Amino acid sequence: MAEKPQFSSAASPLMVIRRGNRRARIPIEQVEEVFEVSSGCSPVPGAPAWVVGLTSHHGQAVLLLETAAFLGATAEESGRQAVLLKLGDDRLGLVVDRVEAVDQLAEDTEGHRGAFESELLDRNRLLAHIEEKLASSVDLQAKA
Repeated sequence: MAEKPQFSSAASPLMVIRRGNRRARIPIEQVEEVFEVSSGCSPVPGAPAWVVGLTSHHGQAVLLLETAAFLGATAEESGRQAVLLKLGDDRLGLVVDRVEAVDQLAEDTEGHRGAFESELLDRNRLLAHIEEKLASSVDLQAKA
């Protein structure tokens, strides 16, 4: 049986995900689970391109977002997995190619941070990205 990783209290464990040519780190306490994205994802009419669609997971509707849009990544194909995030009472899925690691990667850990070249994508940064994307979508629609 595999041993459960032990983490010191100095830094929170982080999940390292990959989408296209980029990586991101997500605080593990914000992750509910990782699941396979089925082909049964329904598009949301009128939604921006970074909204992949809605999928059913454990009988609940989950909105899936294209992680590449928040990371400035190039994603050639559809992501195979989704990281289900807890956002208060809501849940949100981020489409990823894969989870690469769950590790204790402190912000200033030279070896890990440099090697992963990853952005910390915590709840606050993700919500700021979404607000920015929504504002630019509204600006584009107003100019049209």
